[in-house]
Amino acid sequence: MNPRVSRVHPVSGHRLLLTFTNGEQGVFDCRPYLEFGVFRELQKENYFRRVRVEGGTVAWPHEQDICPDTLYLESDKSAEGIAEDAVGTDATVKPPSVRQRRRGRRKGDRDFVGAYALRAVAGLAGDQRGVGGRVRCHAGA
Repeated sequence: MNPRVSRVHPVSGHRLLLTFTNGEQGVFDCRPYLEFGVFRELQKENYFRRVRVEGGTVAWPHEQDICPDTLYLESDKSAEGIAEDAVGTDATVKPPSVRQRRRGRRKGDRDFVGAYALRAVAGLAGDQRGVGGRVRCHAGA
């Protein structure tokens, strides 16, 4: 059995930055699916960004989901692909303040410190660009 999704970050170009239960990370490109049936609604960027982890896979509010095996097998797990998607953003994100680190999160963000740590692992700690525009990590259903 393949690992399941534990975290998801929407990034530019209708892609998802995924963290799996075995600790691996990958980037899944949703563009090939956007022309088919229920996935057409995902073409709207605002709706696409409402992705969340549900039952070990990714899902959207109107019950669109993608098989967790497909997510794992077809995601790009190369370090270059992950770092490239972590960099390709359009918003500026500041590192968390001491107060925010103590609190563990930023108002409105479910796992801000974890997202900043993800950027640091990708070698972007000195870079002020964030992950997927506004940093928002969905850590569970």
